Amino acid sequence: MALTDEDKQWIMGGFDSLTKQVGSLTIQVDTLAKQVDTLAKQVGSLNGRVDTLKEDVGSLNGRFDTLKAALEEHIDERTHDIETRLLRAFSDYNTSSGIRFRKLEADHSNLDTSSTMRLGELERVVTELQAKVILLEGRLSK
Repeated sequence: MALTDEDKQWIMGGFDSLTKQVGSLTIQVDTLAKQVDTLAKQVGSLNGRVDTLKEDVGSLNGRFDTLKAALEEHIDERTHDIETRLLRAFSDYNTSSGIRFRKLEADHSNLDTSSTMRLGELERVVTELQAKVILLEGRLSK
């Protein structure tokens, strides 16, 4: 069977159409390839940034650890200073209180001595009075 001119023309039109579509697809593939290359470069750049960020985070962690250690040391020093001040204050208070208590004890002791002396004097006076009363009673009864 022989092809007619019309069939040949139809086939050639289809062939031309396919050729144009292949050319268009080739251009699209080339464009996509360029986009893939661009994306690959961007991914490479991002990988570099990620590596830089990892280094920065590592550096920050080191600084954080250093600052944390310094802060702990500072807190320990301040705590020690406060404890020392409190102990000194309590020691001063204890010394002052001890002096007051010794004074109170001395005052109390002096009061006891004074009271004992007065009571002794009163007993002597009462004894003298009793003796006088006895003498007077003796004189009166005669």
